[in-house]
Amino acid sequence: MDSSRFLSCLFPILFLMTNQALGQNCIDGKGNYTTNSTYQTNLNRLLSSLPSDENGNGYGFYNASYRLDSSNEHIYAIGLCRGDVTVGVCRSCLNNSRYALLQRCPNRKEAIIWYEICMLRYSNRSIYGVMETEPSRPSLSYYNINNISSSDLDGFNQELKKLLDSIRREAAAGGSLRKFAFGNTSAPTFQTIFALAQCTPDISEQNCRDCLVVAFVYIDDFYGKVGGGVNKPSCYFRFDLYQFYDPTTVKQLPSPPTNTTNTSQGSKSGKSRTVIIIVVPIIASLVLAMFMGICLRVRKAKKKLQSNLISDEDMDEIGSAESLQFNFDTIRIATDDFSEANKLGQGGFGSVYKFSEYNKLGEGGFGAVFKAWQLWNETKGLELMDPLLKDSCSPNEFLRYMHIGLLCVQEDANNRPTMSSVVLMLKSETIILPRPEKPAFFTGGYVDHHDQVRPQDCSGNGLTISIDVPR
Repeated sequence: MDSSRFLSCLFPILFLMTNQALGQNCIDGKGNYTTNSTYQTNLNRLLSSLPSDENGNGYGFYNASYRLDSSNEHIYAIGLCRGDVTVGVCRSCLNNSRYALLQRCPNRKEAIIWYEICMLRYSNRSIYGVMETEPSRPSLSYYNINNISSSDLDGFNQELKKLLDSIRREAAAGGSLRKFAFGNTSAPTFQTIFALAQCTPDISEQNCRDCLVVAFVYIDDFYGKVGGGVNKPSCYFRFDLYQFYDPTTVKQLPSPPTNTTNTSQGSKSGKSRTVIIIVVPIIASLVLAMFMGICLRVRKAKKKLQSNLISDEDMDEIGSAESLQFNFDTIRIATDDFSEANKLGQGGFGSVYKFSEYNKLGEGGFGAVFKAWQLWNETKGLELMDPLLKDSCSPNEFLRYMHIGLLCVQEDANNRPTMSSVVLMLKSETIILPRPEKPAFFTGGYVDHHDQVRPQDCSGNGLTISIDVPR
């Protein structure tokens, strides 16, 4: 008979031979129920139905609850079997646990019992998904209390702690179906140390790691012993010098899905919706503004209007305003229908006009980008905030979203953040955002009668446009 078949036959026999509880804890502070009461009837019904396909996850974990008809009080129960135990042996252990627990903790509304291969607990409070490290049941090895020779003691403990830390991480990362791991390592005594660790799969990965760390504190109590273990409500571990588990009966977990969807709850979900509602329109507007700017530049090359020429007599007054070309309708709107108030003078090719409000090029166009940029640099970004958003968005949030939007439309495309970076900026408020540079298609020249021209200034007022007329 090969070793795998031998182990498969041996473990059910060992279970029958060692079908004794490691210990139980009858919780005193949670109240008592009366004999033959409705509570007792429903508790018996809940515990008897717990080890079933309906209440199990297929990997040795069972969870169920029952609501009392006469009140809002509930009864909750959890059962956990060791990761290498078959379904039949697991359910037999849980059924035996039910009888033993009710006998040893009569009339208690909360109790827990541990066996070598299973654990059963119930309570009148919700216990699913709650990591708990008390009460606990340490044991100086379930079957082995022999001592290690003093000369090998330090090396033995060093290898044991390395092994336990390794299986702790592996068990915690097991997923929501099963958090179970086992392993072995060579001891200085030319022997092999075997160990396993397990958490209830309803707790998180971090909670599982934390629970086992607390359990490992008891290792000092086993100093000098070749075996030991600690059982807690949410986790346990065991080690010994023989293979007390069966690797051949460990059921394989399904492959993880390729696509996962993270869901948020409560205020976090509401905040996420607010972020999307605010940021998406801002980014969309800025992208649209960039697109309109590109279109205007392409159209400029096709128009018959020549480059703007500034009259000689006004050259000293005008700084280095960049030459722009627009279609006739745009110029007419920008100069208030060629108003005399905007006329600077007469040049060699016709009248010279100015306009002082660059955003007359159209609300929602790239003028909006310039306005946002100007307000940002003047620390007046909140003036851009819609009053309707004041109840749903804090000023700091709005300024951060505006900051991110301006980063997305910087003139130098190499400095613009990637979409993944934008998502990270929106999710984390701790990331320090770089100062945005001027947006694309920004024109910084302006009319100034006294100061030297500053092409990089944020203001865009006082641009000049020449209107060509026939002589």
